[in-house]
Amino acid sequence: MIRKWLAIGIILLFVGVTIAPTINFNTVNASQGDDLVEVTTQACGIQGYGDTTVKLTREQYQNLEQYLVEFRARLNQTTSREEAVPIFKDAVVELNKYGLLPRGMSVERAQRLVISRCFSQRSGEFYKSVFGGNQNSENFNEYCTVSGKVTRARSFGAFYPIRLLLSVLGNSFSDFWMVRWAFSEILLDLRSIYFPLYLFSEFSIGEGYWYYQGQHYEYYPSVGWISSIGTNGFINYTGEFYGQIREIPTLNLGPVGEEIYYSGIYGFAGLCIRKSSGSELIGSCRLIDIGPSPPEQ
Repeated sequence: MIRKWLAIGIILLFVGVTIAPTINFNTVNASQGDDLVEVTTQACGIQGYGDTTVKLTREQYQNLEQYLVEFRARLNQTTSREEAVPIFKDAVVELNKYGLLPRGMSVERAQRLVISRCFSQRSGEFYKSVFGGNQNSENFNEYCTVSGKVTRARSFGAFYPIRLLLSVLGNSFSDFWMVRWAFSEILLDLRSIYFPLYLFSEFSIGEGYWYYQGQHYEYYPSVGWISSIGTNGFINYTGEFYGQIREIPTLNLGPVGEEIYYSGIYGFAGLCIRKSSGSELIGSCRLIDIGPSPPEQ
């Protein structure tokens, strides 16, 4: 009996350590009170920097929103990555005025991060062949700056597929699959010490749900706008859209069906600002492919 309760205690401990950060990452962390607005910034594409949450006055929040509108307007006037780079660097300086850089990150480091993926084109053929997206699509871009404000955007790190596999195997052979998931978290921490860059981080854009009863899909698009400036020039996505690169497998299996996430931004590095109205992205990526309809099943 003691061993049984000890095992349960260990599982609950791992669940608390493992699930809590994931929930924190995928949930919009901005909430509005009577006088203050809470905003959270996260670093994507790099480890070692904590999330930053600040409480802004309504006036500060409105000024920040106005700046982001002007930031988008300036980008809409550009035609190349070289023109966009100083605009992105200026945005980092502005965010720093509000204390919105990730904890422990300097202005210079954040500036390097947000443009780190838009010029290095080594391994380009590898990305195209493995994750390529539809290279004939007018929505496809690569090695580009990325900015936008969207709903239903979720981040998946480099080790997510391995963690998913460990969980599936654990669930197949025993009831202790959460322990295996937690073990994969330890591997993730060890990796972050020796390999601090996320080479394969990605954002899902839009979601779907497959219902067992009736065998049909329901779709939930991301809403907002995303702009990219890369090898295929300036591409702007506005309205409702879905990622077109690939489906991201998940363990979100419910009693009536399962969730599906559509990868739209691959190899992203930069800043994600979580607000009640959606997620603001400021950074760069290897690949982006977003369309107005869900990808063909």
